[in-house]
Amino acid sequence: MAKKKNGLSLELLSHPGETLRELIQDRGMDQKELAIRTGFSPKHISKVISGEYDITSRFAYALENVFGITAIFWTNLQSNYDLEKMLILSGDSVTDGEIDVIPEFKEIIPYFVEKNVMEQTRDKAHKVLMLRSILGVNQLTAIPDLVIRSSFRLTNHNNINPFVLFSWIKICEMSADPPIGVELNTDGLRESVGDIRKIMFEKSSHEIESKLRAIFNKVGIRFRIVRHFRGAPVQGFIEKLENDEILLCLTQRYSYAGVFWFTLFHEIAHIINGDIRNRYIDYDNLDDDEEYLADEFAKKALIDSNEWIFFTNMNDFSLGSINAFAKKVNVLSCIVIERLQKERYIPYNMYAKEKIRYQWS
Repeated sequence: MAKKKNGLSLELLSHPGETLRELIQDRGMDQKELAIRTGFSPKHISKVISGEYDITSRFAYALENVFGITAIFWTNLQSNYDLEKMLILSGDSVTDGEIDVIPEFKEIIPYFVEKNVMEQTRDKAHKVLMLRSILGVNQLTAIPDLVIRSSFRLTNHNNINPFVLFSWIKICEMSADPPIGVELNTDGLRESVGDIRKIMFEKSSHEIESKLRAIFNKVGIRFRIVRHFRGAPVQGFIEKLENDEILLCLTQRYSYAGVFWFTLFHEIAHIINGDIRNRYIDYDNLDDDEEYLADEFAKKALIDSNEWIFFTNMNDFSLGSINAFAKKVNVLSCIVIERLQKERYIPYNMYAKEKIRYQWS
């Protein structure tokens, strides 16, 4: 028999009939005697032993009576054989199109291998089969259509690689904590803004994520910071889960503290504002009413609007003035610096050494 695309062969697979053949030989029994003992025809016995017939539950029960080996043993033997056979034959369904898209996963595959959800292999068909199983699709080539279908806000984004984005979403879902048993509480989330702000003064990125997760869990949100991959230019990912819980993921690409905290409060705003229908993918540079309102919430959550207007009207953007203002409004100085840069009060290269970068684990 020819070798399959996944490198396996049916010739190497043992049908349960072979086990039955060995058993009757050990017991000094021939096929005719087994036919009499089980009540099945000699032809049926022969077909099972040769691998042409499967071991049915009725036949398994008869074998239990004859040999004292449970029917479950025989049905499990048949079930395992069927699964292994399906895996081998599935290699025939791997298309050239699926082989051609493997390079799209050039950063994703090593990550899956590192996380022990995928085996290291050079066999392309085997890679396709494993990716299908991990990503929950029967054809990798269907992924672009799935991304478009599930991402109604996906417009004018030429930098998106649908294969990477689809994989990143799956990684977010795989990273989620077990159910926390708390329904989403948007009022509680709004009241937690002050406690969340305090965490920005932690020195360790590990402590920041750990303490954020603890706060979010209390209001029905499972929070994770997930690795970034080129081709998935997203700010965050939010999904409704079972029991009215929420999954909130931010990407590790936001190493600058100012960008991270603004993005975090931006995503919090989407949850509080009721923007989450089922799945919400927040892309970079989107411009709509939902994004505007989320931006405004994030700005106010970090710095009071009246305080910001007063500070910028003073037109003193010296480092001493920035530090004094940051202390007054109780935020990191780098948050003030990054907002001044974004709103073009100062150039982006100004006070570069004052900006904090997180090293996410």
